[in-house]
Amino acid sequence: MVNIVAGGIICFIGFIFSLYFTLRPARVFRHVWLSMSTAPIISVALLLATQVISFQDSFRAIVGIDSLRPYTIIILFQSLAYLCLSLNQTGVLKWLSISMMANAGSSYKKIFVYIFILATFLTVFTSNDIVILTLTPIVCHLSADAALDPIPLLFVQFFSANTVSTIFFFSNPTNIVVSDAYGLTFWSYVQWMLLPSIAAGVALLMSLFWVFRREFSMQQEILKLSHHPLLDQVDVKTIIPNRIMAGISVGFFSLCLFGIVLSSLIGIAPWVVCLCFGATMFVIDLTVDVVNSYPNVKFQRVLKIAESVPFGVTPFILGMFILVEALNVLTLTGKVSVLLAELCGQFGVVFSTFFVLVLSMLFCNLINNQPMTILFVGIIKQEQFLSTLQDVAGPEEAIRIARAIMFSIVLGSNFGANITFIGSLAGILWKSILFVNFQIDVSLRQFFRLGMFCMAVVVLTSGAVLALEVVFDLM
Repeated sequence: MVNIVAGGIICFIGFIFSLYFTLRPARVFRHVWLSMSTAPIISVALLLATQVISFQDSFRAIVGIDSLRPYTIIILFQSLAYLCLSLNQTGVLKWLSISMMANAGSSYKKIFVYIFILATFLTVFTSNDIVILTLTPIVCHLSADAALDPIPLLFVQFFSANTVSTIFFFSNPTNIVVSDAYGLTFWSYVQWMLLPSIAAGVALLMSLFWVFRREFSMQQEILKLSHHPLLDQVDVKTIIPNRIMAGISVGFFSLCLFGIVLSSLIGIAPWVVCLCFGATMFVIDLTVDVVNSYPNVKFQRVLKIAESVPFGVTPFILGMFILVEALNVLTLTGKVSVLLAELCGQFGVVFSTFFVLVLSMLFCNLINNQPMTILFVGIIKQEQFLSTLQDVAGPEEAIRIARAIMFSIVLGSNFGANITFIGSLAGILWKSILFVNFQIDVSLRQFFRLGMFCMAVVVLTSGAVLALEVVFDLM
């Protein structure tokens, strides 16, 4: 066992190494890459080689203890991802997006608002990653066909996808981490996050209208002179070639969400619900491929979906959990949890809400939102945290402060993605799609400037609503 200073340095190197090659994958040999899938594994190997942690510690980090079980988070996330991508493969989401945009006609304000509504709807019921994959190409094609500036519409799409994603726990993997750690049911999560999420969405739309107010008249004039065939002809047969599969995918996805909502009532964990529906949908997709290509069986549909499934997230998240467990073994998380408890206990709910919200957003842009969430949850789940909080603030106030901190981490892990591209994997994916496929280069300076203004309004609004809920115990 190494000493705490040396161990802390090794853990820090592991975090930086994993994050760097997640953001900037590099080829080492012909078929070997340092990336999201491999860098965390190498970091864990370094921890094991230097005896910062043991194999037992690594196993405990993956299997989990009490209510924080990393493997269930992975199963839930990947199962939902497969269901979403299978649904997306049918063309239903594309048809929904194009049909809705067609109703906007030649009104730029309507297009602006409809993109916000679309991104919000898709994010709430699927995930922000699905919005990036589905809506980004549509916005780019719309802008090109109508000779519009794509930047305002793209920012509406991206910011809304990473703001309203707080409303349900399945809308963002970071929400799942917090919910699983505290054993929150669908309803116990929604009852606290519904109002802050609505407030955040309204605040975001108002701030976006203010930021791009000068663009409306200019883009409106361009729109009147242009002709955009993408929206003039919505051919359902072309977009949705197999209506039966589309119906099955919509049905299974809807039933899965319904099962998650009822999971606490029927006594089945959400991850089990998602696994059952995801596995069944996979079998159906395989069967369809076999039937359609027999006797020369080709798994075109399944392989197409598999190309988009974020398998690399699994070693990344597990690696981050092991790195956080290493900090726990070194007692570093325990020491930080005591300091945080003393500070928050002294200043109360309102301070704790905004302090942790802003702090979590900052750490999102230092180590990415998923590692940040895992790290922060690891800190506030320490036994010393609640005991110190109770000593400083008293038992009843300690419960309120702990609740405020827990949901502030949820808000921060989502909003932090709107500050820099580093804040989330969705940001990296979005920038890559724009640059590689559409030659649109959104600068970090532009992203940061717009994100800081919009998120300042969103943080003040949603943070105030959350603090009021907790202070007056409205839920």
